[in-house]
Amino acid sequence: DFSFGYSKLSEGNSFTDALREALSSAGGERLEWIDNAHLRGKYFQEVLLSCDPAQMFRLVQTLYHRAQMLAERGKKNLMADEAILKKAERILFGEISEVLGIGREELPAFLEELSCLR
Repeated sequence: DFSFGYSKLSEGNSFTDALREALSSAGGERLEWIDNAHLRGKYFQEVLLSCDPAQMFRLVQTLYHRAQMLAERGKKNLMADEAILKKAERILFGEISEVLGIGREELPAFLEELSCLR
């Protein structure tokens, strides 16, 4: 199971405050891009297995940014990168939306309100 566990986010604070702290610690930073698709896939899998919400959020930001950059050039992400993105979104956004009791479709607006999603 890839769950990063609610306790990591909610120790001593309200969940929203802890979530803001964990995700803002990602600070708009992205993960280093690795050109070799095989090595990149292994690295991204390690991030998923780390169960670190800030790292997972950086992964999502990295892949969003890459997709936007490629779209501007009329290209698309590799299928393997898209699969990692979907998995990271499912894990990260699924846990957050479950704990907050909001639908996944509402989550981007919530994260934007926290100034986490850029």
